[in-house]
Order: sequence, then structure tokens, then C-alpha cells
Amino acid sequence: MRRVCLSLFLSSVLLNTVGAGRDAPRLPIPLQRNGDALPARSKNRPDTSGQSAIKIGLLIPQRGRRKAEGEQVQRGAERAIAEANAVARGQRFELVVRPDDGLWGAGSREIVRLVSDKQVCALLGGVSSESAHLIEQIAMKARIVYMTPWASDPTLTQIGIPWMFRCVPDDNQQAKALIQEIFIKKHLQRVGVLIADDRSARLAADAFLRAAEKSGHPIPQNRRWQVMEERSADILSADNRNGFDQLQGVVLFAPSALEAQVTRAIQRQPQSVAVFSPCSMQHVPTCRDNTQANVFRRNFRARYGTPPSPAAAYAYDATRLLIHVARAVSSAERPPDRAAVRDALLHAKFKGVTGIIRFDRKGNRVS
Repeated sequence: MRRVCLSLFLSSVLLNTVGAGRDAPRLPIPLQRNGDALPARSKNRPDTSGQSAIKIGLLIPQRGRRKAEGEQVQRGAERAIAEANAVARGQRFELVVRPDDGLWGAGSREIVRLVSDKQVCALLGGVSSESAHLIEQIAMKARIVYMTPWASDPTLTQIGIPWMFRCVPDDNQQAKALIQEIFIKKHLQRVGVLIADDRSARLAADAFLRAAEKSGHPIPQNRRWQVMEERSADILSADNRNGFDQLQGVVLFAPSALEAQVTRAIQRQPQSVAVFSPCSMQHVPTCRDNTQANVFRRNFRARYGTPPSPAAAYAYDATRLLIHVARAVSSAERPPDRAAVRDALLHAKFKGVTGIIRFDRKGNRVS
């Protein structure tokens, strides 16, 4: 009976979103983090009787320009699940993967199925800003933890939805790291910006441009270019260069596949230009004292034949953290309570391959 009610309840979310377009207004937020309106824990425990594993739902793009990032997120999460299940104690874990393509329609239905049919204890995913906002709305209605390992849009946590957590630094935090690396550490002066025709890329670029101007290093308009997926090399052609060959460095805001394509084109140019991207400041550490990161890198390469990307590293850490708190609030006889998972995350201090993970009261990762 509960599944039917929950499914009908979540369907009301779709009636408010399907067909409204990507810029549909956000749903009202009746909850407050740690406020009196939060549900009792007994009402948030999935019915896992007869289930052999604790399920974590993963939503990723399986086609389109962010497919490569989705694959990396899935691989990072898979590594965390495999390592957890290799430990002969406690509950086993299962990763339930669904596409988040087709926003406001098919994507919405996949999220609802994970919550109501698969009875997952938490949601993971949301590579783009658009998909993350949609998952966030349904997670709020369903009262289930949602953690994004990759969506860096700062507006995701501005309202303070009590079920939303972000494992990756947001655009503002990444912009500060870029400013420190480019202008303070490397002392570069002639810096340009390449921006893809993508909402997440534009949001990240805007945060960087604001931070650059505030720090006294504004990027002039003639050093800002839009790069199109089907014409990624045009900006580097002799006719369209417009001073590109005079740059010391360029910051690239684009989905990972396009980023790699443009980076290769830049590296083929006769002049030497340093290339930066938002998460280039948070690559997986390889220093000798970070044994955990080195083991992850080695195991990932052995399994998939390539080193992990930052997206894979953050997904690995996000999944391990969800596993850690789910184990802490459950037992073989008692499945994880969703509100207990949320509360445990708020007080967690977890060492991952991307560093120490702690959250503020709005679910942002603390720098």
C-alpha cells in the first residue's frame, strides 16, 4: 500500500514539471534543515524485507554530450560498491543505475521508479545542473537523501533543502582555486576563456569571470570565446585566432568529451599555452602519503584500462560515504532509515581520495 501511495505522491511532482521546460519554476520548499517539519524516522525507512542488499540509486546521462562524464561517475561508484561488498561483514550493497536523459519526462519517471519501486536508501548522480535540479525536487518530495558527485551549480543548495548534499566543490569554490593557481601561483597575465554552449559550463564560467574581476584580474571581452561542439577547432584557426596565439593560459569550461577535444587542438598549436579547467585543481592526489588515493588509482586502471577522472574520484568518494553512513545506521535486521542517513551525513567527517569530506548546514562540501 505504501508503494502505491508513494508512487501517486511522486507523480504529483511530474504533473508540476513535465512539459514545463527546463526553466520551469522550482517547487515550494516546505521543509527546513533540522526543523520541526522534518518527518519522523519511522516514516522514512524503506521496506527492504526479503531484500539481500541495501540499494543506492544512480542517475547518469547515457547519451549526449555528457555521456563520458556519466560513464566516469558510474565507474567510480561501481568501484566503491565492489570494495564494500568485498568486506565480509554487514549488509551487501547494490548500485541501481538508471538514465537521467529526457528531462521533465522520461528522466522524471526513472527517478520515481528508483524511489518507489526499487526502494533505494539514497540517490546519487546528476552530472548536469538541469538533471541535478530535477532530482533534487523529487528527493525533497520523497524525503530521501540526494548527493551529487559532480553538479557544481551553487543554486542547488541555496534554498537549503534538508536532503541535498554536494560532494564536489561548487562553482564559486572552484573559481577561487583557479584564481589562486593561475594568477597567484603561476603569475600568468594574458589569460583567455573558452566556454561551451552548455548551461553548466556557462554557470561555471560566470563564477570564474566574477572571481577574476574581484581579484583584480579581469578577463577582457576579446579574450572570451564560445566553443561549439561541431566546430571546436575553429577558434584556433588562423582566420579566427584574434589574439589566441598571444595567450599564456586558457581556462576551458566544457563537458569532458569536448574539453578533451579542444585541449588536444590547443596542444597541437606551435605556441605553448597552459590549459586549465574547473576541476583541474582537484585531481586525484598521487603523493606517497595518500595511500588510499594511490590504491584507488591503481585498482581503477586495472579494471577499466584508464586512470580515473575527477568525476570518477568524486563519485567514488560520494558512494563510499553513503555506504559508510548506511552501515552506521543499520544492521542485518534493521534497514537504513532515510532520515538517519541524512542526519549522519550532516555530522560526517570522512577521509576520501579527494580529501576530507564535511558538509555545512546547507549540504555544501566545506572547503
